[in-house]
Amino acid sequence: MKDMAAVDQNKDGVVDLKSEYNFAHAYYASSFDKGGKTNYYNTVTQAFLDGRKIIAGAKGEKLSSSEKAALQGHIAVINANWEKVIAESVFKYAGSVYKDIVKLEENYSDKAFSTYAKHWGELKGFALALQTGKSNLGETAVKLNRLTGMGPVLMNASQVTGVDSAGNYIKEEAQSWGEFKLHMLKIQKLMVEKFGVKAKGNDMLADMSSLASKVGSSDSAEND
Repeated sequence: MKDMAAVDQNKDGVVDLKSEYNFAHAYYASSFDKGGKTNYYNTVTQAFLDGRKIIAGAKGEKLSSSEKAALQGHIAVINANWEKVIAESVFKYAGSVYKDIVKLEENYSDKAFSTYAKHWGELKGFALALQTGKSNLGETAVKLNRLTGMGPVLMNASQVTGVDSAGNYIKEEAQSWGEFKLHMLKIQKLMVEKFGVKAKGNDMLADMSSLASKVGSSDSAEND
């Protein structure tokens, strides 16, 4: 949308949604690769193409042991890189939420709050997506869910913390803005430690030590 001329590769005046447009995670993969630190898009796409070539080459017959092994190898490449793309997205939106809070602290506006709520929603969605893979993330998932919360911290310092038996949201007093900002940085740190993200969009980790000293003890950055 920012550079339609670049998207229209064959210069026919329109964007072909099949060959000239990236959807969903493919869009995010390509956006992270622009920084030159990763190659998620080409790696995943090539693994899909190579895997489909094996399947098509069997012509409906049972795959041999070597073909199955090769196919599983391509699947593993897709799984590993796709997971990293989602983790990169969690990292990115945690940084976005952090920066949104800074703006709200300086000067509130409905537009700024709307942007903050949108970015938190993106963060929560990708955080949940990260937990739907074949592997149980265990303690990592517990930390991620606790740090993200069930809703963004609101301007009156309240936050959705649960749902009652009637399906109504339970809203209670939340942590301070400073604590919630620190949570966002802890999420970024978690994505680096557990998933080895490299693109690091909206990297705000440089602020962790100074923010931790303001919010609480010197080891706040290490605690959940």
